[in-house]
Amino acid sequence: MILLDTLNATGIMGIIQFINSYYKERSKMGTNKKLLKGKTAESDQAEKALQKSEKHYRTLFTHMTDGFGLVEVIYNDDGKPSDYRYLEINPAFSKYLGTGKEQMLGRTMLEVFPNVSPKALEKYHEVAVSGQPVHFEIFSQVADKYLNIYVFSPEKGKLALILRDITERKQLEEKTRQRAEEMETMMEVAPVAILIGHDPECSNITGNRMANELFNARAGENISAKLTEWIRFFYKGRELTASELPLQQAALKNTDIRDMEIDVLLPGGKWRAILASASPLHDVNGCVRGSVGSFINITGRKEAETKLKETLDNLERLVRERTTELEKAYNSLKESEIRLAEAQEMAHVGNWEWEIATDKSYWSDELHRIFGRSLQEPHPTYREFLSYIHPGDREYVYNTAAKAMKGKPYSIDYRIIRADGEERIVHMQSEVIFDETNIPVRIKGIVQDITERKKAEETLQKMEKTRIKEIHHRIKNNLQVISSLLDLQAETFSHLETCKTPDVVEAFMESQSRVVSMALIHEELYSGDKIDELDFSAYLRKLTAELFISYNPGKKNISFKLDLEQVYLSMDTAIPLGIIVNELVSNSFKHAFPERREGEIRIKLLRAEDFTLKSDISCQNRHNTGKNDFHYILEVLDNGKGIPEEIDFKNSDSLGLQLVNILVEQIDGYIELERDHGTKFTIRFKNIEI
Repeated sequence: MILLDTLNATGIMGIIQFINSYYKERSKMGTNKKLLKGKTAESDQAEKALQKSEKHYRTLFTHMTDGFGLVEVIYNDDGKPSDYRYLEINPAFSKYLGTGKEQMLGRTMLEVFPNVSPKALEKYHEVAVSGQPVHFEIFSQVADKYLNIYVFSPEKGKLALILRDITERKQLEEKTRQRAEEMETMMEVAPVAILIGHDPECSNITGNRMANELFNARAGENISAKLTEWIRFFYKGRELTASELPLQQAALKNTDIRDMEIDVLLPGGKWRAILASASPLHDVNGCVRGSVGSFINITGRKEAETKLKETLDNLERLVRERTTELEKAYNSLKESEIRLAEAQEMAHVGNWEWEIATDKSYWSDELHRIFGRSLQEPHPTYREFLSYIHPGDREYVYNTAAKAMKGKPYSIDYRIIRADGEERIVHMQSEVIFDETNIPVRIKGIVQDITERKKAEETLQKMEKTRIKEIHHRIKNNLQVISSLLDLQAETFSHLETCKTPDVVEAFMESQSRVVSMALIHEELYSGDKIDELDFSAYLRKLTAELFISYNPGKKNISFKLDLEQVYLSMDTAIPLGIIVNELVSNSFKHAFPERREGEIRIKLLRAEDFTLKSDISCQNRHNTGKNDFHYILEVLDNGKGIPEEIDFKNSDSLGLQLVNILVEQIDGYIELERDHGTKFTIRFKNIEI
């Protein structure tokens, strides 16, 4: 084992030398035995030496960790090596190749391993011919391993093969290569300038792509000389020298530099804010061998921080101002509360209590006066109290009181008929009192006569309604004036000699049509019962009638068909939608029916649930994402020549179509176009609440 340890320590070359020596010694001993024949003592001594050498050889052969095989060269008819017969193999050789010793000895290499590596055979042939040893590495499909193979010829016609498993080394090399590739790729794709100082003085500095762009350098170029020549660095207002930069500081002081904010002045005069970090690199002995640093452009962040600070400062100022206003409002509120408390004493609010079990009640004097009862009359029972309630409100009050029995206080307004027959409106707040077993035992509350307040509220509502209607009326009148002005201007342009084309006049007519569509909405709001909503179906009928007159369909055989459900929409929805209808119908009049062609324009307004039942759109389209979220559907269609396929209506140069898309987006709607039989626009939308 001492011999084996020695050979393992000397490596493959030591093993090769030992095996060569062994075969030479064995050959020499064979020759000497012939010469020493008859000389017994000398022959015995040579035999013992050969046995000792054989023992050493067998010990190495059996216990060496490398695979060893001795093969006989087989030559073809041309005298060239063609195959190899296994003569001897050690256990490691058999283990590496995954084949038993008994399956290999006496058989040729191509018999045992038909798929042996061509490269290996080529190397074996080379040694068999030249006699010179060869060393090579391959991936053996037979062994499924990376092998380091030494081949030499210990004697003519024989080859010795030494195999060493280098799979782990190869795998480590591949992992090292992958890590190096990953680091190189990461440095190139990272949006950070990375510099590497390759010596302790940082006299040789290279960078990644971002760093090369920053310093106007080529890939791999030493940019140490360009650091302060190309760019100027400032830290807290003081310009830094090259040795004061984070990369150099990390190497010179053997320390980590973290998050150092540096202001950089570029050659073009632009400033950049950079966040710099650096760390030293060490050799195997722990000595500094260089450094690595990263430089992140934080200009956007710093600008955002500056804006945020300005915003916060402004917000703080607004908060102070608002706090002052709130303090004033609070003081004013306290004064109002004091005045309100004084007013409540004179408010004639009556209170009452009712014992449920005994049906006994208590009414204050003011409550008697509210109900028109004499103060000398006894307190009424609950049934008598109900008799004062207006018949139309009696069930409402009774049901509310029944709910209160479940522990919920209530506050309601209802009508009463006083003892003298006068109808009044009162406000009542009541609360049920429960005993320890949660059984209602008493009800108490207050009643206030709010008749005058209710009348005042109704009067104010009527005034407000009148005021808003008057506003709508004035807006309508103003829009009509604008429409008339546009009409007059169009008439003026139509008689000018310089206006040879109708485009200008047509533009005025389109603008007039849009103004009319808005004026009709205000007219509907003025004449309708509601002040913030209008009957959009009635509005559409008027709008289409105006359009029919404006575009003079008498010269064309064009008919209108309207299928409109009664739908009430807010102004925020109705005005954009009215302009959309105006644009689409005007477009049909102008372009759908050329050369006096007959045709039909249809408008359909439906609620979404009705549309699901009546629409002929395919099931696939109907269930597109988001389409079922809308409440109403408006269709504007004609059977004219249709919009050409090459026109993208959502990106058209036409002002009208651009306006349609903008207004659909304004009402958070969805629009689609079908071109199968003419033109069909479908708009899905919700009613925007005011």
